Amino acid sequence: MLVANLVLWCTVAVILALIGTDLVQSHFEHVGEVAWTARFGPGTLLFAAQAVVAFEGIGIVLPVREAMSEPEAFPRMIVACMALGTVAFLVFGICSYVAFGEATATFVTLNLNGGAALGVRAAFVLTVVLTYPLQFFPAMVALEDKLGLSDESGLLPCCAARTCLVLAAFASSLYAPYENLMGLAGGLCAVPLAFIFPGWFHLRLCKPRYGEGRALDITLVAFGVVMAPVAVVSAILSWH
Repeated sequence: MLVANLVLWCTVAVILALIGTDLVQSHFEHVGEVAWTARFGPGTLLFAAQAVVAFEGIGIVLPVREAMSEPEAFPRMIVACMALGTVAFLVFGICSYVAFGEATATFVTLNLNGGAALGVRAAFVLTVVLTYPLQFFPAMVALEDKLGLSDESGLLPCCAARTCLVLAAFASSLYAPYENLMGLAGGLCAVPLAFIFPGWFHLRLCKPRYGEGRALDITLVAFGVVMAPVAVVSAILSWH
């Protein structure tokens, strides 16, 4: 996982360097074409559903805190990490849009050319290969539990179930538009994980009777309950 993260950050740095090179070589010709006005339409809700997927790692927050030698430093660490991630997303998106304007592709690597761009794509593939087993581990455990598989079932049934799961994901990536697939993932998985479950669990376990804590919990749950079906419907209706 550490290697995958290092590769990912290195490729992001290379992409930013390539974007800067493209801007200089084009004499910033796209800068004047960029429209910075907000335009709300059918794709806005789909974008919101995709953006929520950034919270997919929220499930490891508590395990990370429990594993720290100094848990009291966790609030500072999580704030710093969230701030760094937000800045990285903003810089990456703004630089890409300034460089390529309306021609910015869903994957910005498709806007890049040359040997370095090919190396960036290969690095991203390596990142996916290294992180894929970890990302699919919870789904595999849940699938094996539903099928009643265990160590006593033998290696073949477990491998068959995992192979089917991987093939299903492969088929989805081939035939489902990426933005719609991410929208579905946001509505069905990320929204409950990021908004509904944390607020609901805090209400049930800590039982705040009044004050800002209770208001925040209710707001999070209400937002998630509204956002989840809206994101799913938006992803389905905009399917193409």
